[in-house]
Amino acid sequence: EPVRDRVVIATKFGFDLDGRGASAQNSRPETIRRSVEASLTRLRTDSIDLLYQHRVDPDVPIEEVAGTVKELIEAGKVRHFGLSEAGVQTIRRAHAVHPISALQSEYSLWERNLEPEIIPALRELGIGLVPFAPLGRGFLTATIKTVDALIPKDRRREHPRPLAARRWPPGARSPTTSRCSARCPTCTWGPSCRSAWWSTRVPRVTSACGPWPAWWIASRADRSWPATP
Repeated sequence: EPVRDRVVIATKFGFDLDGRGASAQNSRPETIRRSVEASLTRLRTDSIDLLYQHRVDPDVPIEEVAGTVKELIEAGKVRHFGLSEAGVQTIRRAHAVHPISALQSEYSLWERNLEPEIIPALRELGIGLVPFAPLGRGFLTATIKTVDALIPKDRRREHPRPLAARRWPPGARSPTTSRCSARCPTCTWGPSCRSAWWSTRVPRVTSACGPWPAWWIASRADRSWPATP
């Protein structure tokens, strides 16, 4: 494709698909190879820049997974290997078979369980971190006043963390936003603050992004996001 040299393609494997979405974890070698071939066809490219295991499969040794991806890299079909939500020992075991380039896990100002063990290991091994839900699934933007305000199809209704919003008084802002504004009265709280915080904690960090459902995009089309310094 004409734009291939201007984009980085990342995709995942690790589930059996039933036509309606992911149905079961499956990181067997034959499934990995089948997923990669299907992705190459759909993406109309001859290589994937970053291939993640979507979730660690308890039924397949991580060494077998890493070995299969290594073969795909040697074949030129994949360039880099990534894991998602993996523990320290899993990361080390996979990295011993083939270097891990990136770990994708939830990490934000309020979800900091990576800091005691995972982040030090990433620094040691030279692995990048790709955090997802960096603004706490919207919670840290202070736009979620109550879970009941979310539309029925919003998956955040199923997630336990936003339920904390029920404890806020009407009109209250998140504690993080309040602290930030108190220190910098002109701050509108946005990605720039988040990025500054990240840069002091993790080297080689970037935000996860991806496709969103049409209804999600439409629900935000009329929003004007505040500029940040």
